[in-house]
Amino acid sequence: MDHVSLQSTWRSEETGQELTFTDQDCVQIKGSSSSGIYHILSPDTMEYTIDGKTFKMIYHIEGKKLYWGLDENSLECFRKVWF
Repeated sequence: MDHVSLQSTWRSEETGQELTFTDQDCVQIKGSSSSGIYHILSPDTMEYTIDGKTFKMIYHIEGKKLYWGLDENSLECFRKVWF
């Protein structure tokens, strides 16, 4: 079974937006000058800061998909981008 790390590039299945989580705790947003900072709080929660605002986010990885959002009822699905 392949282990997929959060530190990858992910494309939203809903919007097509690409996010890259780096090993320096940065979230780069393709096509945007904005970038965010993340800190893992637990195996399924992170603190995400962007544009001076901080959010507690839920995330989990299933296979090659990342589910990420503010709560379990509004998770956006991202698929790992392979280069």
